[in-house]
Amino acid sequence: MAALLTLALVWFVPFDASLVKAALVALALLDSFFPVTSRSRMIIVSWIVLSQLILAFTGFYFSDDSLRHLHDGFYLLRGIDIYLFPPAALPVVVPTPDYHRMIGSVYFPVVQFMSMIGSLFSVSRGYVFVFHGLCSLLFGILAMRIRGRVLSFFSRFVFSPAFVLIASGRHEDLLAAAIFFLSLTLHSRGAGFFTGLLPFIKPDAAFLSLLTMRKNAAYLLAMIVSASCLLWFSFQFLVISDLTLPAFLSNLRFFADWYVGYNPLSLPGPLFFVRIRPWIALAAFLAGLVFIWRAASSGPSRRFVSILAATGAAGVLFSFALRGVWHPWYFCSAISALIFFKKRKLAQSIPPYLVLFFLPIADLRAGGGFHFGGFYVAVLGLLVLHLGHKFLTRRNSDRL
Repeated sequence: MAALLTLALVWFVPFDASLVKAALVALALLDSFFPVTSRSRMIIVSWIVLSQLILAFTGFYFSDDSLRHLHDGFYLLRGIDIYLFPPAALPVVVPTPDYHRMIGSVYFPVVQFMSMIGSLFSVSRGYVFVFHGLCSLLFGILAMRIRGRVLSFFSRFVFSPAFVLIASGRHEDLLAAAIFFLSLTLHSRGAGFFTGLLPFIKPDAAFLSLLTMRKNAAYLLAMIVSASCLLWFSFQFLVISDLTLPAFLSNLRFFADWYVGYNPLSLPGPLFFVRIRPWIALAAFLAGLVFIWRAASSGPSRRFVSILAATGAAGVLFSFALRGVWHPWYFCSAISALIFFKKRKLAQSIPPYLVLFFLPIADLRAGGGFHFGGFYVAVLGLLVLHLGHKFLTRRNSDRL
């Protein structure tokens, strides 16, 4: 019920900010105390396909980042270096958000590939159609493959308002979470193929890939093939400059511009990262060679795989906790890691709070900028209600 109401809100979004905020609070409460789950795979898949089909024709109210993807895809097809030239330096094809206009693109190869494919058939909505098509495919496959208790949580998530709102923003974080779980459910070659994609979606998705590592050669070969294809794509279409090794090490724009755009550690300017990024790239490359060599020679030991998993978990936590801004879609990686480590109750409690993260958007769209007072009050109020409900439930069960 809450997810259907959210779909209606995204489609018929009212102009009045107060109505939007009241609706979001009501949806968070509904999702908290009347969650919807289903054990029927057909119902889950039908809902996923229907919701994505409808969202493919909705606007950009709750997040307008996908407008940047439409812009990037258009100019990539025309050989323009979108990492070098910000939207302000190029003719307007699709209106991009103001906070994007003065910086080069901060998006990774998988997203740029989606943008290019979408721009082949539609400048104004190509990326949107590609995103929702992939969401339907990936989450639909997951619904058919997931087993046991995880299926219950999966249905709880896809029937939640948070899933609809995050999907309406067309953020790659949602796709990264789906690809991560697909890599856990598939056999070796399929798992390796999807693991090879993760580092090319977003930096924190690279940490998730460490949690999926397996011991056999088929997995490693598939992972290397998919990663190599994306590297080739990166060289051919994204880094339109001198392709010598020194230039590559000093112009890893994906990571450098992501740092400049988000600056999670608030370190002084891009100059710091410009100096250390070649060494980060070299260290990551050598670490990958060590892993491949160990796997090819004798297969990675259980301890080695455990170390990788611990590194991945710490990386997800580190990259999430030290961000300058917490958008609701950033929680996708954290929820994925929690489920992987069987902290399902904690993961299940997060989605209702993510709905409240969209409250400041209503003020922004009304022209008043971001106001976080109502957001903090709403989160605190929901937390108090959760704790009170849990206390009363436990007290009543003790009496019985």
